[in-house]
Amino acid sequence: MLRAGLEGHPYAMGPKLSGLPSLFKEVSNAAERRNDIAHGMAINQTINGQITGWFLCPPYHATSKRPGVLKATQGSDFLSTIAFGSYAFNAEQIEKFAEGFRSLSLKSNDYVIAADEHWQRQRNLRIQAMLKQANGGE
Repeated sequence: MLRAGLEGHPYAMGPKLSGLPSLFKEVSNAAERRNDIAHGMAINQTINGQITGWFLCPPYHATSKRPGVLKATQGSDFLSTIAFGSYAFNAEQIEKFAEGFRSLSLKSNDYVIAADEHWQRQRNLRIQAMLKQANGGE
């Protein structure tokens, strides 16, 4: 949404907005991780009948993130790949992701404010030029 709003505006690329392409890349990378968290399911790790931890893992219906037995035996840890899938985040990791999401939100807000300031300046310059032209160039 931020990309569409800023790229679609004819006066979007003021000097303060030159970092937008890198912000878009960061947001795109974070979106995949956000989806993993939003659609994940909690699975516990049990050793000798004792729960040793909980992890957020892909849901069972996400077959692309839960490789089958044959795929899991090829170059990866068989049991953890079958049990957890392609990722297993603990609470500490999820909290770090949340901090990163908050940081991206603040960065995005800074760009929205900078874009608004730039658009207002551009609009004011156009209005001044139209008034000057209407007054015969005075």
